[in-house]
Amino acid sequence: MTQYTGAQNDKNPEIVFAVQYNPDVITNKTDAAFLPVDAAGGNNLHSVFGGGGESFPGSKGRTSDYNRSQPIYTLGPAIYRMYDPALDSRYDDNFLDIAYALLPVSNLKPLPMVNPDLKININAGDTVVYFRPWNNPATSPDERGIDVGGTRHYSVVNGDEWGGGYNIVNGVGASGFPAGEPHMWKFRQPGIPYGDAFGTFNESIFRSAEAYLIAAEAIVKGATGGKLGGADVYYNKVLDRALGVNAGSDPKGAKNPENIKSLDAVSYRATSGNISIDLILDERARELLGEYDRWFDLKRTGKLIERVKKFNPWAAKSNSISEIHYLRPIPQSEIDLSFPKMTQNTGY
Repeated sequence: MTQYTGAQNDKNPEIVFAVQYNPDVITNKTDAAFLPVDAAGGNNLHSVFGGGGESFPGSKGRTSDYNRSQPIYTLGPAIYRMYDPALDSRYDDNFLDIAYALLPVSNLKPLPMVNPDLKININAGDTVVYFRPWNNPATSPDERGIDVGGTRHYSVVNGDEWGGGYNIVNGVGASGFPAGEPHMWKFRQPGIPYGDAFGTFNESIFRSAEAYLIAAEAIVKGATGGKLGGADVYYNKVLDRALGVNAGSDPKGAKNPENIKSLDAVSYRATSGNISIDLILDERARELLGEYDRWFDLKRTGKLIERVKKFNPWAAKSNSISEIHYLRPIPQSEIDLSFPKMTQNTGY
């Protein structure tokens, strides 16, 4: 596989500002005293969003084929359900929903054991797990994997099973952690060495799609004079770019993304009648996933507590989000150096 150099996105007209990396990864090394020492140098976006291929049947273990992924930032189930998997190109660009064996496996016993005497052989290149689109679950035995009594020689995991689905080896979660969901693939860079911070793609900090969504938000909040028209026009410019050949169509995401059992869908095309801060925040989630913005978006719009409790099942269960999180803690080193002495933000 050809090593990607990073040069292909040096002159991308979409990018307004980016952290740039050299294709010679050693020159990106950050070892200043005030920064974490990084033996690799480069960006690590490909490795921090959880999932991974190390637990797939036929895996080579630690290999650059799927590269390393850790659950530092685990995606909640709602985000997958905000996209129309059939119409919105960002669904396939962001998530790996089919995984393949890298090595052959003989006499594998599928688990959980529906049939304890059943053994199968897997060839290199065979499908080993398929995450069905959230809005098109497998319902018949012919569509399901043999690990749950179906006929397919691979695991088929429906959207309401993400986070609790299994692949066909030892009951291990299909994506490693947490127990099965489509792997975050947005920052994938083929050909880089296995591990963290070997990425040489430039990291986008601000790009034109966000400028359109900022304009939409400003108009919803009362701004006037938009040269393109109303807030819905700016919003739909971003949406139609993402729809590609499906531009102008009516994509549908989950009506209640937080409810993994519900298949009810609703359009996320903007009109002058439905455009709102919440619709824009949903589109920002789809478009800017993993791009550093989310806390600032939710703080700025006053939606932090409401939307974290709604869409983050871990935070909702633990009740770990509160008003103090509208501010971040001030580093003690900054407090120590301040004059006159600043005080720590409330709650920290």
